[in-house]
Amino acid sequence: MPEGPEGLTVTPTRRMAYSHAGGHLVAVDVPGRAVTGRWATGCEETHGFPRIDDRLGVALASCAANGEVSLLDLDSGRELGRYELGGGEALPAYSERTGHFYVRADPGTAIATLQPSKDGLTLVRQVEVPEAGHCLTTDDRGHYWTCDAEHGRVLRFDDADRD
Repeated sequence: MPEGPEGLTVTPTRRMAYSHAGGHLVAVDVPGRAVTGRWATGCEETHGFPRIDDRLGVALASCAANGEVSLLDLDSGRELGRYELGGGEALPAYSERTGHFYVRADPGTAIATLQPSKDGLTLVRQVEVPEAGHCLTTDDRGHYWTCDAEHGRVLRFDDADRD
């Protein structure tokens, strides 16, 4: 894969794999072992693992600068929206339970909760976090988690909009 890969996310429902490569998101048909899409993200370089919302049919690609992310349609590759948090490399996460994407930058002092739609990304809320922490994930209970590198701990946040 030219310019990559950077991160790999597999979607069993679609039987696809997605990876960042340079400034693109690459779609791979898993059974056919073939690249079926290569879409511009609007990022000079991408970073981290693409995050997928199978129900909505969108991917969140993350940039290597400015805490910036790009929302792409999984059928056409068309960019649906962008969000810039500021700071360093974007770190994305996704929760099937809440249907939200989350993004932080490292370095950076905030995590944004984003609601995706076919019309783009809407900021739901933002929480403050320690500046250095190169991790972000979710669980199946409506929480999201990040690292605090300076103090050697992991921080948990509630997504108040969870069901």
